[in-house]
Amino acid sequence: MQKGNLLKQLSEQTQAPNLSNHQSLMTMQEAKRCIHEIKRHAQKIRELLLDLDERKGWEALGYKSLRQCIVAEFGKSQSQLYRELKAGKVQKIISPMGEISEQIPERQLRELSKLPESQWVEALGRKRFLPLHHQD
Repeated sequence: MQKGNLLKQLSEQTQAPNLSNHQSLMTMQEAKRCIHEIKRHAQKIRELLLDLDERKGWEALGYKSLRQCIVAEFGKSQSQLYRELKAGKVQKIISPMGEISEQIPERQLRELSKLPESQWVEALGRKRFLPLHHQD
């Protein structure tokens, strides 16, 4: 089992263009496309983490736990990956059939997870979801 194998596979699938000093700056259209791709890949990371967790992919790789797998495969990125995994779990509960197609920011889902689960959909339905420390 090679350290960083999962990250390597993902990076090979999502190679960024080769940048050189002579490359021109992005146009607005290119920048918007780039942002769209970043958001799309962020959502895919959540989906992949959920799959790795729920289907025990870590066990297939010889790890004793998901935590052990994430530490070995991703090192310093582990805390962010755990936040994304938790966000993915919350999003799966509030949108089990993918009804919410837009990417909900991880920070918003983290704040949402502090509420009772029965209030999640209502909180998301508000025009603007406020972090808990701003709610009365």
